[in-house]
Amino acid sequence: MAQQDWMSDEDLSQRLKGLYDYEQVEVPKIPESERLLGAAEVVTGYTGTQARIEAERCMQCQDPPCVEACPAHLDIPGYCEAIAEGDLDRGLEIVMEAFPIPGSCARVCYHPCTDVCLKGVEGMPIEIPRLRRYITDNADQHAFDYAIPESTGKRIAVVGSGPAGLSCAYHLRRHGHHPVVYEQFDKAGGTLNTIPDYRLPDDVLQDEIEVLREMGVAIRTDAPIAGDGSIDALLNDHDAVFVSVGAVKAREVPIDGSDLDGVYHGYNLLRRLDAGESLFGRKAAIIGGGDVAMDALRSALRTCEEIHLIYRRSPLEMPANPEEVFEMTEEVIQQGWHHLAVEMSTERRVERFKQIFHSLESLTLDRMEEIEANLTREMKAETFDRLDKRVGPLAVHFMANPTRVVDDGQGRAGGLELVRMELGEPDDDGRRRPVEIAGSEFTLDVDTVVFAIGQQIDADWLGDDHGLDLEPDNRISVDEAYRASRAGVYAGGDAMRGPASMIEAMGDGRWAAEAIDADLRGTEGA
Repeated sequence: MAQQDWMSDEDLSQRLKGLYDYEQVEVPKIPESERLLGAAEVVTGYTGTQARIEAERCMQCQDPPCVEACPAHLDIPGYCEAIAEGDLDRGLEIVMEAFPIPGSCARVCYHPCTDVCLKGVEGMPIEIPRLRRYITDNADQHAFDYAIPESTGKRIAVVGSGPAGLSCAYHLRRHGHHPVVYEQFDKAGGTLNTIPDYRLPDDVLQDEIEVLREMGVAIRTDAPIAGDGSIDALLNDHDAVFVSVGAVKAREVPIDGSDLDGVYHGYNLLRRLDAGESLFGRKAAIIGGGDVAMDALRSALRTCEEIHLIYRRSPLEMPANPEEVFEMTEEVIQQGWHHLAVEMSTERRVERFKQIFHSLESLTLDRMEEIEANLTREMKAETFDRLDKRVGPLAVHFMANPTRVVDDGQGRAGGLELVRMELGEPDDDGRRRPVEIAGSEFTLDVDTVVFAIGQQIDADWLGDDHGLDLEPDNRISVDEAYRASRAGVYAGGDAMRGPASMIEAMGDGRWAAEAIDADLRGTEGA
């Protein structure tokens, strides 16, 4: 009879302690006083001891909602257990089963998994992405055995090297196919390259992309695909095409002065900052309430004397990731806030779950996600309340909208005219539409204006004869297996969803690769 591999009494005691520990291990960061001195990564990551203690809090649910919530269905309890047992090689194997560039993803993922973590029913959810980062910081992806099978001889074109494209190429290669990634710019990574180094260091991203090259994924930079016949040409040279171009076309700014020097669109500004350009003047205005606006604002904090954040709705409607808002606030007020905000959110979450239990209402995943979304909105609003309109270099202007960029007389931005807003009737999304208040105009003295008001898909690159069905907003129409209307063409990420998150794009890439593999092999379904 084989010998049973039992836990030691000490290990068992530690695991039991973790199961009943509802307090999150706070993630280490560099001091607030040092963050604005350069582009150093703010979050430094767990130590081994901290990661083990946090991982031991995982309850190892039988049907884990975190896995279901993850678009790539990453085995989160599996890698938590591997960390708790000190087996980082197994942890890396579990992570790499789901997607590539996991260290980059761990740094910027909006983690829908934590929204449904059952530890959050009575305490703080597990720091799921930070534990994944611990694995990738301490296990060697370059030395990992990716078990590439015998070549199928099939070549697949992947248009775009963002998260969806890299994920698809990675999984196709692990099936034995030969993906060729085409990137229009000189550096692979797509929209991930616009994320500032203080969130996602460029060397981390590029090192993880190098892993794909070592696996045999061909990545061709400075290789734009565009114009009439581009899809035909790709299909002539490849057995299939996966389209994963990003939503990078700036939305039109229909006001006077938007074409002056010193006026930028958010995505383009971040891409140029990544390339090393110095674009900010002394006083900047950032217009928008999403993640691009937060990245632009936090970049401005590191160089400008004065920054104005302008959003035409209230903080309750801001779509920005709460972590970005919390960390921006810490940089402005120069003291801790992020973990305190998490603690406050936890207290309210537990109370709301108790109300559900007392009313005998079912606690479904949808209900948990709804509660988390409401808490996120509340905490972002309370965070901005702490800023009290003007703190340090930052002034916040909610319920305001720009009407004109003022010309300084030399073709550059010399100011920004705005009008105050109030909420009117709901729009198509159910949010009350902002309307102007007559006679409320005011002007800000700024020399740099950044419009971070959203991106859209630019379908011009397809030409006029692509043969693909497009949605009204230029998204490529696909079926449940990511197949486009034209045989051999598939799409995912922004190209199929519109502007989306990194983890959604990574999931698209994984499941599209499964569909492509099944179709190329002639096997049933995907």
